[in-house]
Amino acid sequence: NIYGYSSSLLAIKDRVIVQYDNEKRKVLYCFEGLSGRKLWEKKRKTKISWSSPSLVTAGRRKIIVLATSRHVQAYDVNNGDKLWSVRCLGGEVAPSPTFDGKNVYVACDGANAAAIDVATGKLLWKDDDAVLPDVSSPIVTKAGLYLFGSSGTVTCLNVKDGDILWEKDLKDGFYSSPLLLGNEIVIFDRKGKFLLIEPSRKKLIIKETLDLGEVVVTTPAIIGNKMWVRGLKNVYCLSGEDK
Repeated sequence: NIYGYSSSLLAIKDRVIVQYDNEKRKVLYCFEGLSGRKLWEKKRKTKISWSSPSLVTAGRRKIIVLATSRHVQAYDVNNGDKLWSVRCLGGEVAPSPTFDGKNVYVACDGANAAAIDVATGKLLWKDDDAVLPDVSSPIVTKAGLYLFGSSGTVTCLNVKDGDILWEKDLKDGFYSSPLLLGNEIVIFDRKGKFLLIEPSRKKLIIKETLDLGEVVVTTPAIIGNKMWVRGLKNVYCLSGEDK
């Protein structure tokens, strides 16, 4: 693997899901969390990728969605059966899928952004006009689909058709992926500046910033009112007000 393995684990109750896509083997694994016992594995015909698996739901069914170098694929959590596969990506895929309760959204530089109905696997739209992320995952909000490019461009797409609502060029790019904290987006740029963003269909609204003064290329973890983030040299814990 020319960049190293970067796919994050997905924990689902007592199970651990591993998307293992290297040059020689492409396998989706499910392990028992406490024992490490392999419950099932599915070999896949695809190419190398660096994306992480996402958990979504369709009715009462829990589904694992994977973004690969060509396809977006859905698998049943219980037995690993493939439910659908949509060819809509390309290039070196690192961003992970995001989900709004009905549709899955993906985006990757060198390919396009796309929306898929999670229940049927129907491709709803594709868009390659926007500045697309090559590392940072997209995130869907009440305002639209947010994309954070490594060049510093922030884009908001209409979730209904993929049209660009607005774009804004910032000074520094993004490798970290965004998270939703309540109704707001939190993200770090590559220089270590924390951004708190209010979703809007009209423009980029940055409510708060905090500069760590250290390179950040990782996604923060949030538990309660505390946020942990790994910088190039240090690990930080940020505390906010309880709401």
